[in-house]
Amino acid sequence: MKIFFSLITFIFLSLVFGVTLQKSIQTKKQKNQDKLTNIQEEIPVFIDKPEKEFALENKQESPPAIIQNKTKILTFMQSMTFYGVMLNLNMPRKNILEFITIAKPLLNLANLPVGSRLEVTYKEDSEEIIELRILVSEDIILLFEKEKKEGEDSWKVKKEDPRWTLERRVYYGVVEDSLWESFMEQHLNDKVVYLFAEIFAWQIDFGRETRKGDQWKILIEEKREDGHFVASRNIIYAEYKKAGGDVNEAVRFPPIGTVAQYYSLDGNNLAGLFLKSPVNFTHISSKFQKKRFHPILKFARPHYGIDYAAARGTPVYAIGDGTIEKAAYSHGSGNYIQIRHNQTYESAYRHLHKFSKQIKTRKKVKQGEVIGYVGSTGLATGPHLHFELLKNKKYIDPLGTTFPRASSIDKSKENEFKHLAMSLQKEFGVVSQK
Repeated sequence: MKIFFSLITFIFLSLVFGVTLQKSIQTKKQKNQDKLTNIQEEIPVFIDKPEKEFALENKQESPPAIIQNKTKILTFMQSMTFYGVMLNLNMPRKNILEFITIAKPLLNLANLPVGSRLEVTYKEDSEEIIELRILVSEDIILLFEKEKKEGEDSWKVKKEDPRWTLERRVYYGVVEDSLWESFMEQHLNDKVVYLFAEIFAWQIDFGRETRKGDQWKILIEEKREDGHFVASRNIIYAEYKKAGGDVNEAVRFPPIGTVAQYYSLDGNNLAGLFLKSPVNFTHISSKFQKKRFHPILKFARPHYGIDYAAARGTPVYAIGDGTIEKAAYSHGSGNYIQIRHNQTYESAYRHLHKFSKQIKTRKKVKQGEVIGYVGSTGLATGPHLHFELLKNKKYIDPLGTTFPRASSIDKSKENEFKHLAMSLQKEFGVVSQK
């Protein structure tokens, strides 16, 4: 019985203590809430408001705004249309059609190239377009300006002069791993390294003959706008010094104009009857030999050509002018092209991934023209180009044959060329020092 009364007493005291403790906690919470409320009341209300409202409530005057014409720059992307872009910019439909009509003698805005830049200028402190500039390339710029005509707004268009200036610059580098990488290290683009390789394409196979320590230099024309690079133009002067000491030099003649060739300092044309290699920046995986073990057929057979190991899709060039005799597929050669250059020479390109566009039988091709792309069609263990050269219907080793060069400088222009070569060497040295 005593135990029962003791248990009842313990439960009662626990309940009393719990209620008292809960009231104490609630009292403390209320006190803390009151303190927080007092603190918040002391904080200025503008702390949660935008900066402009804060300035107005505190009567702080901001400096007067400088109002200028606003210009928005857009780059024309794939699947965009001029009509659609201008419509999104809230240009009235009749004005868009007016643009297309007045620009037609200069440029077809319905076929605006991808990458074109549109500079849209708005009137002061409004969304009204007052000027539109279209930069199709570094050479083609159209300017549309609004004018008043018979009391109404209308538009006029004109072709602007290019913004760029032509400058000559010198670049030089040393080959560590490849010619390509040495050009990229000097922040030059793909176009320049291909131009350089084409200049010496008859003297140097850059895929096979490039060595660590080789040095190159170029004097090149560049388009620049306000000191910034726009585009590369022509290489005027070039040098390639092999690690062994041999130096190849090239002078563009004439230096101005689209039609020109490259000559050595003594006036010999660097162009040959055939390019030294049908692909750039690759290595030879198998040479011309009368007996070679075939990796797929598993028996020895003649290898009347050269295998150039290259990545799938690498461009393949015609080594000389000629006519395509065959552009077809066979089980052994895969996709292949055969070109007749003249009564004496033919060339063949096998295991192609695909042909270049418009390549077909009886089509005439030029030296250096892309005819196809490296692949592994037919009996091939991996991507490569099997290249063959025939003389009077007999296979010959392209690496072991010397071919005639193109004509040298005309005698009537020898003095002009010598003067140019000397002045370029001097300019090359002066610009290099700068």
